[in-house]
Amino acid sequence: MRTRSAAILASTAFLTFTTAARGAEPKSAIELQIEQLKLEAELQKQKNEITKLEVEQVKAIGLPNFEGKTETDANTGKFEATVMAAIAMEAVAVEMAAALSLRADNQKILVLAAEEPFQFGFASGLKFEMDRVRADFEASCGDPCLPKEKRVGPEDSSVAGAVAIASNIAGLLRSDVKLTTVTIDKIDSKFLASSVASKMGGKAILNSGNPGFIIRPPDAKRLIELSDRPNWEKAGVDERYFWLIEASRLLDVEVARISKLPSSTVNAKQLAKLNALATRYKEFGDRVVKADATGATPLIIAIKDDKVSNLTKYVARIFVREAGGSTKVSKNIGTFFGVDPLRVTGGLIASYTLFDPADGTSPRADAPSLWVCTSGYRRLRAIRPSSIAPECTPAVPAKPETQNGG
Repeated sequence: MRTRSAAILASTAFLTFTTAARGAEPKSAIELQIEQLKLEAELQKQKNEITKLEVEQVKAIGLPNFEGKTETDANTGKFEATVMAAIAMEAVAVEMAAALSLRADNQKILVLAAEEPFQFGFASGLKFEMDRVRADFEASCGDPCLPKEKRVGPEDSSVAGAVAIASNIAGLLRSDVKLTTVTIDKIDSKFLASSVASKMGGKAILNSGNPGFIIRPPDAKRLIELSDRPNWEKAGVDERYFWLIEASRLLDVEVARISKLPSSTVNAKQLAKLNALATRYKEFGDRVVKADATGATPLIIAIKDDKVSNLTKYVARIFVREAGGSTKVSKNIGTFFGVDPLRVTGGLIASYTLFDPADGTSPRADAPSLWVCTSGYRRLRAIRPSSIAPECTPAVPAKPETQNGG
């Protein structure tokens, strides 16, 4: 203000001096100030014209024109929200694994994702059918078809056949599993179930994504042991199946032996009986290894059920009830000066059920079984797993207040 006043006074003095020098009537201070303002207005007008010319030059060059805005679309922050939900899922998995181990008293658990199918009791049905097939061998063929000393051995063709069958079973086990890719923006129950199982320290068997169990054919000694009924009753589906394979091979040997005997009514009847037995066994063998549209076979389903039932006590079903996130755009003095206005959050709601498949009961039902896990809002550039600490809260119902009096 002082500079401008000094400039006006100097201009006034100059105008007074020049006017006096020309011998004209001196102008008053107000008139001189008006003339000075007119000169300043003209000067500003010229500056504005220069500025317009400079703007036109910038446009002609093609430089971008920034407005300081943050534009978003429907997918903005979607991936970042998924990352934050995944971090929240890991936090839930830690809590859930601890709760499951406590409720199951550290016994092994079969972990299933949501309504993932698992056919409990299938092994019992196939074992019952195998009992009838064995009884058929004993009744129609008798001792010649039972694996005994000197009928089987490491060099015997039955071992090679068993190895070939084991390879086929391994292939069926691999094709029995259908792996579903989890999309990057979807946190689902299979994702959470695998995370929970990985945190249970070997106390969990994960069904989803499990390539199956290694099936090893029993050696000659074990096949002979299985010929005794007590050992057979304790054997699993896989060992029983290999024993029946060996029995069918011995059946072929017996058929070949009788076929070479002199023709007689007795031999003909026995040969017909053995051939009928071979037909019945083939029908059984073909049916249990026939795969359905998903690649699963009755034999593989039964073997899996048998082994899982022997290894585990409880079954846990893991559910992601809801997973997602949100974005928030804020405008304030900070964003005016360039601070990122976009914030993202992510989280999920997850639960599980734990039960004994033998009777359907659930141990320690008082333990938490549902969690709500959320993260605070983060800038897009600040989303790093090491810097995000989700808050996971078990949804435990509040205890009702005790009413005193009536």
